[in-house]
Amino acid sequence: MPGASIVQHHPQKWKNFRFSVLTMLITGALLGSRSVHAQSPEQPAVSRLDVLQISATRFADPVQEVPNSIAVITGEDLAARDVHELRAALAQLAGVTVGPGGDEGSAGYSLGLLGRRETDDFLLVVDGVPAGGAFTPQFATLDLHGVERIEVIRGTAPVYYGTTAFAGTIAVFHHAPGKAPLGASVGMGGRGSFDVAASASFGAGPVRQSLSADAENQAGSDPRAGYRRAHALYRAAAGVLGGEARLDLDLSDLHDRPASPTPFDRGQALLPTDFNQNPADAHIDTRRAKLTLGYDHALGLASWSSLLALTHSQSESVRGFLDPGYAAESVSNASGYQQARGIDDLFFDTHLTRRLLPGVDATIGVNILDGQLASHSRQFAYLVGFNGSPPLASGNWDTIDNTRLSDHRTFYGTYLQSRWKASDSLNVLAGLRWNRIVETRDGYGDAEGSDHQQSRSARLSGSLGVNWWLWKDASGDLDDLSVYANFGNTFQPPQVDFGPDAQIGPILKPEYLQSGEAGIKADGFDGRLDVAVSAFFVRFDNRPLNTTVNNLPAVVAGGQERFKGVELEGGYKLTPTLRLALDYSRSVASYGNFATTLNGLPTQLAGQRIEFVPDQLWGLGLVSSPSHGWQAALNAKHVGRRFLDPLNQYSADGFTLIDASVGYRWREWTARLSARNLGDRRDPVLASELGSGQAYRMDGRTVMASLAAALP
Repeated sequence: MPGASIVQHHPQKWKNFRFSVLTMLITGALLGSRSVHAQSPEQPAVSRLDVLQISATRFADPVQEVPNSIAVITGEDLAARDVHELRAALAQLAGVTVGPGGDEGSAGYSLGLLGRRETDDFLLVVDGVPAGGAFTPQFATLDLHGVERIEVIRGTAPVYYGTTAFAGTIAVFHHAPGKAPLGASVGMGGRGSFDVAASASFGAGPVRQSLSADAENQAGSDPRAGYRRAHALYRAAAGVLGGEARLDLDLSDLHDRPASPTPFDRGQALLPTDFNQNPADAHIDTRRAKLTLGYDHALGLASWSSLLALTHSQSESVRGFLDPGYAAESVSNASGYQQARGIDDLFFDTHLTRRLLPGVDATIGVNILDGQLASHSRQFAYLVGFNGSPPLASGNWDTIDNTRLSDHRTFYGTYLQSRWKASDSLNVLAGLRWNRIVETRDGYGDAEGSDHQQSRSARLSGSLGVNWWLWKDASGDLDDLSVYANFGNTFQPPQVDFGPDAQIGPILKPEYLQSGEAGIKADGFDGRLDVAVSAFFVRFDNRPLNTTVNNLPAVVAGGQERFKGVELEGGYKLTPTLRLALDYSRSVASYGNFATTLNGLPTQLAGQRIEFVPDQLWGLGLVSSPSHGWQAALNAKHVGRRFLDPLNQYSADGFTLIDASVGYRWREWTARLSARNLGDRRDPVLASELGSGQAYRMDGRTVMASLAAALP
C-alpha cells in the first residue's frame, strides 16, 4: 500500500487567498487602532499581572504576587479574538499545547503543560467544581460560551483539590448570577457548521439570576467526523441568613462523530489524512447534568464558604481501530467495541479564611470527592476496506468478549494554606494537605473471569513558594519587578482505563510527582508592558510500564519521567486598543529508568525523549479591539520538532498554526469572519492509546462568519 506524505502542499490560489486575508487583517487592525487612538486620549492601562486570581489561593492576590506560573484569560480577551474553543483560548500562553481530543473523540482536547500530554494528569475545574476529577477531566463537555475568565496554573496545585491537581489546572469561571450580559450571536461556517448562543440576567428582587444557552455543530474535514453540542447554564444567588446562597444547574448534550488516527511506519503516514477506520455507526454520545449548591458568609474577620455539587454523566459509544498488520488481513483487520458508561460524582468543600496575625492570613478546610463508575463493553473484530466505503455497522459483527467494570473512588482531604507578608517586598505562601484515597474495583470479562480489588493510600502533599519584590515604582518606566520560587510534592492514584479490556489484576501503586519552579515577573510603562519568565523541573515516578509477568502481558508501576525547560511570555499595548503578545518555551521531556516492553521485546528507554512532546514552542499574537469600527486578531503558534516513537528513530518537522479574525462593530452589533488553522496544517501531534502505531493529526481549517448583538 503506498505511503502518504505528511508534508502539506497547497495550491497557488490558496496561498494567494491566505496572503490577502492576512493583509486585510493587519490593515484592519492598524486602521481600527489609529481611529480609536485619535478619538480617545491615552489612559493608564492595567497590566495582566495586576489581575486578581482566585484559583491558586483564596486570598484573591494579583498574579504578580503569587509564587506560581499562573495566567488569567478574561472574557473580554476571548471576545476580542472571537474564541469559543480551548486551543485558541490558550494559544497565547507559553509552553501550552492543546491538540485534538484523540481517543476521546472530536470534541475533546489533549492538553499539554510543562511538557506533559497525559490528560488525567490535569485538573479541569468549572465554576469551582472538578469536572470528572475523580477519574479523568471531561474536556469534551467543556463549553466556553459565556465565560468570564479562565485561569491556568502550570504545575502542581496540591492544596485545595489534592491529588486531582497533579500537573496543572484549568479553571473556568462563567459570569456570576445576575452578571451575564444580555446578548446573542449566530455563526455559520463551511460543511454545515453553525454556532448560536444567547445569555441574559433577570430578577429585579433579592434573587439574582442568569441564563445562558448555546448550540453548535462543528463538521470536520473528514465527512464522517465532527460533533454537535448543546449547553445550558442557569445560575441564581440570593441573600440568606446574612450570607449568600448560590444555585447552579448545568446541562450539556454532546453527539460526537470521532475521527480516526493515522497509521505511521518509519515516520511516514500509511493512509490518507482523513481516512476513517471506524464502523459505520461510530459515535460518542454524552449527556451530563450538574447541580451545585453554595453558601458564603462573612464572620467578622473571617469568611466561610461551602459548596456541594452532584454530577451525573452518561455515555454511549462505538469505536474501532486498525490492528497491526491490517493490510495483509482479509477476514478482519480491526478491533472495535461498543460501550455504555455512567459516572456519578459528588464534590463537597467547606473552608474558612481569616487573618491570624498582622500580615498572616490562612485558609483551613476539608473536602470530599466521590466518584462511581460503571461500564459495560462489547468487543468485536471487523473488516476495514480501502475502497472508500465505510465498514459495516457494529451490529453486523460477532461478539468476541464482553467486559464490565465498576470502580468507586473516594478522595478525602484536610488542607491548610497560609500567606505571610513578611515585609512590603516579601511574601511566603505555604500549604499542606492530608490525603486519603479509597478505591474499590470489580472487573469482569467473558474470557478473563471476575476480579475484585481494593486499595487504600494516605499521605501528605504540599507546596512552598516565596515571592520577592525587587522593584516597585508606579511613576517609573519599570513599575514592578519580582522574583519567585516554589516547590511542590504530591501523588495520585493510577489512571482508570476507560477502554474495553477487562480490568483484571491488582490496582497499581500511586504515582508520585516532585516539581520546582523559579521565575521573574515584571510590568512597566503604566501597565502597558508585562513579562513573565520561568524555569521548571518536574519528576514523575511510578508511571505504568508494559511488561511480562509469568509469561503473560502485564502492567506494573515503576517508570520514571523527567521534564525541564524555560518559558517566556509577554505583551505590550501599542495603543489602548492594540496589543502585541509574544511567547516562547523550550523543554526537554525524557524517560528516566523506564524498563518496558516494545513490540514484545524488553526495552530500556532511559534517556530517550518522550514521543510527541515538541522541543520548543513560540507564538506571536496581535489583537485590535476598539469599542467601534474595525476589529482584528491574528495569532501564529509554532510547534517544534517531535519524535514519533519512544526509541527516537523517527521525527516530524515543526509547523505553524495560524488563527485569524476580522470584523466591524457598530454600537451593539458586531459582524466577524474568523478562521482557525488558516494554513490547514494536518501534522501528527498525539499518539493513540487504542490504535497501535497510530497518531492523531491537527484538526483541519475551519471558517466561520458570525453576527453578535450585545444589548445594554
